[in-house]
Formats: sequence, structure tokens, C-alpha cells
Amino acid sequence: MSSPTSSAEVYQGPPHVHHMDPVTAYGAAKLGMWLFLATEILLFAGLFVAFAIYRWMYLGEFHDASLNLNWKLGTFNTIVLLISSYFAAVAVDAAQHADNKKVSRCLMITIACGAIFLVVKYIEYSAKYQHGLFPHQTVPRHAAMIHLASRTAWPRPESAGCAACLP
Repeated sequence: MSSPTSSAEVYQGPPHVHHMDPVTAYGAAKLGMWLFLATEILLFAGLFVAFAIYRWMYLGEFHDASLNLNWKLGTFNTIVLLISSYFAAVAVDAAQHADNKKVSRCLMITIACGAIFLVVKYIEYSAKYQHGLFPHQTVPRHAAMIHLASRTAWPRPESAGCAACLP
């Protein structure tokens, strides 16, 4: 290791990878990004297909559940998330341009938006809890499988035909 010629060492950028030239590194990074995007598309495509199938199978239940949604709070939360994402992206840009004050401001706004999001979620879920709208723990796992196989209404524990289902 060579010693610096002055008291302050000269910064020369990130260390170089010896087995990869810049053109190959760029190609590898580009391939990695495309692979990441492909896996995200596959994941979310599967989720959207599952959502569409369940919505088709249980249209009445989806409609009934939609009546319990507060569209105003949902819209407000969506706007808060978009603002938060915007300021996070601006913070990344400011960090790339070494503007630390702007980074701090933008991240504080992003954190504040996250806190607002959590407060709105608390309001939404506390209202649902007060109205008794929460997942019940009385439906056993095998009763859910019976339901999925038969596409009938959820069986009650006492009508599932299993002594283990009874409280």
C-alpha cells in the first residue's frame, strides 16, 4: 500500500473491480435491472389475477365489503403516499447532487407523510373495530378449505361437522 504524498489523501472515486471493465459492468447492471423488473411484473401480475378471480367468484362479498370503505380517507391517504414518494425521489436527487440540507428537508417531509399515513390508518381501523368489522378467529383452517372447494357460504364452526371446531 502506498503512502499518501500529503497529509490529506486524494479521493479517487469508488474502488475498481478488477475483473470487469466499464462496458461489462454497465451491461451487468442493465441486465440486473431488467431481471428485477421482470420478477416484479410476474409477482404483481399473479396478485392481480388472483384478485380478479376472487372478485369474480365472490362478487357479492366484494360489493358488501366496498360499502364499508371510507373513500375520502382512502383518497387522502393515496395523496399522502404520492407526496411522500415525490419527496423521497427529490431527496435521492438532492443526495446525488450533494445538497445535504435539501436531503434533510425532503426526508423530514417523507417521514411526516408516513406519520400522517399511520394516523389515517389508525382512524380507519379503529372505526372498523368499533363496528365489529375485523377478521374472526372462529373459522378453522379446514373449514376455509371446505369453503374454497365448494364455493358456498362460510360454514359456521358448529356446522362444519367436526368436534374440533366447537369452542
